[in-house]
Amino acid sequence: MSHFKKIVKKVTMMVQLTKIENPEDESGIPENELIKTENEEGDKFYNGYKLLDYLGEGAFSKVKLVEKNNQKYAMKVINRKKLMSQKKGFGFKLNGDKVTIDNALEDAMREIAILKKCNHKNVIKLYEILHDNKKDKLYLILEYVQNGTIMIYNEDEDTFQINEHFYKNNDPNSDYTEDEIRKIIRQIILGIDYLHNNGVIHRDIKPDNILISSNGILKLTDFDLCTEIPKNKNEPLSRNVITLYYKPPEIFYGDLYYGKGVDIWSIGCVFCELILGYPIFKGKCELETLGKIIEIVGAPTEKNWPGVSQLQNYLPYPEKNGILEQVFNDKISSQGLDLILKLLCLDPSQRISCEDALNLEYFSDACDENELVQELNLE
Repeated sequence: MSHFKKIVKKVTMMVQLTKIENPEDESGIPENELIKTENEEGDKFYNGYKLLDYLGEGAFSKVKLVEKNNQKYAMKVINRKKLMSQKKGFGFKLNGDKVTIDNALEDAMREIAILKKCNHKNVIKLYEILHDNKKDKLYLILEYVQNGTIMIYNEDEDTFQINEHFYKNNDPNSDYTEDEIRKIIRQIILGIDYLHNNGVIHRDIKPDNILISSNGILKLTDFDLCTEIPKNKNEPLSRNVITLYYKPPEIFYGDLYYGKGVDIWSIGCVFCELILGYPIFKGKCELETLGKIIEIVGAPTEKNWPGVSQLQNYLPYPEKNGILEQVFNDKISSQGLDLILKLLCLDPSQRISCEDALNLEYFSDACDENELVQELNLE
């Protein structure tokens, strides 16, 4: 067994998702040694997966489009040597936000371990792992979602915009209707509820980590920053998580013992962005983003968040009420606004859970993906 395989196996054992069952493959995701071939036409193959196109790359990986048996897949290539070379605290810019990586290799292995165990229609599926021991690379064969993310980052304007696949009548100024957003948010909550019920926090919910398929099914992706919920409540977690605009106040205040509530806050931020068309807490740095939260949601105090003053980075602020209702004005229904207020509650212990959110009347008739296909012109 290669050193890389041993690391994957070790981290897999660390991530104890005992509640998750995968009836399709009791023995787990297949893992095979990489075999690269090329035909007379110059087509490249990876264990029978034909290389079609290049999709993009991240800080430590590249993603390519491949096909096998008339089925397309996304192939994520992870370079172990590059991961091993990064020092603790390595940082880079992503969508205008400084991202700090505590342990790049461990994060990648944790992502693989969790994806190997997940089986839910709203979570991206891992089909196979290929090992290239000579070059110390891993090839993850993942579900390919053709339409892409629900919103796309515009670098020039430093904001997310509606994916052009979903323009109505080819109008780039078209917006999602609240009914469409309601069905999108419900599926995001379903995916996060599955993760939370199985002891996992995603820690990076944002528009470009949410894909939508041609049959109207949303897929949560990019599990680089995910982690299992510690069984020991005194075990600290990293602060270097969650993209700036979607980061909850407890992370800004240095809370190292956070929980599911961080994902709930991020869902609320995505919900607001889909309604408003821009990130509701858009700041250039942590302090400015926190200032936006205080301005819009209100100032965290012992009155509305017992224990907040004990957090290591807490800064006292005069009591101030939020203006969320004014921000949305007539842009959303009263039930939708009520959900946003529950998602963006300052006190993480008082934020609504995914289970309770799904039981709200707001989602009572928002369960037909076929309607979403027609409404977003996905066919």
